[in-house]
Amino acid sequence: MKKEAEKIKLDLDTQNMTDEDYRKLWDGLGKIELRCVEKIGQCRHNVGDTFFYDKMPYRVPEGVCYALRHVMELYTWRIALGFPS
Repeated sequence: MKKEAEKIKLDLDTQNMTDEDYRKLWDGLGKIELRCVEKIGQCRHNVGDTFFYDKMPYRVPEGVCYALRHVMELYTWRIALGFPS
């Protein structure tokens, strides 16, 4: 018998969320730190390079190349919303 997939619960009641609730949630987002831990191929970034999103996953940190930006965008919102990293 196949077990039903478990849903990830983020405890967000978005159906009844007011503008004030949304702003409190947004203000509670923390700084996101991303660090290069492995490098495959050619890129101007190096292992150990660190970048910060300061409470705004929409604004990519300065100096990030397009390839790294693509990879970062796959994870920043997951982290901002509380998924384990």
